[in-house]
Amino acid sequence: MLAIFRLFRRGNDTLLQLPAALLENTLKRLRMFVMRAKVTLENVDAELVSIGLSGPDAKKILTEVAGFAPSGDNGCETREDVTIMNLSGPHPRYEIIAPTAAVEILWESLKSKATLVGPAVWAWLDIMAGIPGIHPETNEEFVPQMANLEIVGGVNFKKGCYPGQEIVARMQYLGKLKQRMYRAHFAGEVAPRPGDAIYAPDFPGQSAGTVVEAQPSPNGGYDLLAVIQISSAEAGELHLGSETGPQLMLQSLPYSLPASS
Repeated sequence: MLAIFRLFRRGNDTLLQLPAALLENTLKRLRMFVMRAKVTLENVDAELVSIGLSGPDAKKILTEVAGFAPSGDNGCETREDVTIMNLSGPHPRYEIIAPTAAVEILWESLKSKATLVGPAVWAWLDIMAGIPGIHPETNEEFVPQMANLEIVGGVNFKKGCYPGQEIVARMQYLGKLKQRMYRAHFAGEVAPRPGDAIYAPDFPGQSAGTVVEAQPSPNGGYDLLAVIQISSAEAGELHLGSETGPQLMLQSLPYSLPASS
């Protein structure tokens, strides 16, 4: 995988949302495959901004402030230039995407009902939801199934041909998946980074996994997603950075992983 993006409709446009660090290379790559004259790819980053709202009363608050809140996992609706997405996961949460002026107006109404936090908290909510991301350090490290994308609706096996489709389809229908993405907790003080190696006794002398994403945990330490050898995860002993590094404690995901075979 070169990138993971969220795709949604806004009016007559289809938008792709992904980390800014991957934007330029992703646009360059996608433009190679534009086959129709009516299709154009543009960066709208300067035109739109987004804020998120999460919490047990998020739907009620958003309905009061914006007048609507879409239902269903990944539900998306646009009204009067404001797009709202209902994101899946164990915590109710919504993303609001609109021009700066519209978001500022909404924030004036929201700020008395919500606590302002930084982007690290939103990224932590993705970890809790088991939603992966790709960073420059993990570019081309995984196939979709390793990051559980087929479980969270991130890949469609009925789609037509695309670059890399043979590898992805072969893994789904013929191959045996040896790695999966898991959620874990790290009690140390130094933040794990995307691309950091994970080691396990059943893979001596080589890494048994890779950190996908890590963010500070509200309970101290760091929560993270990592792609790990299934056999190593099932054995349960995992070390960060080296074979004798600090241990990782596996945590449950909000969805079930298929049984390994």
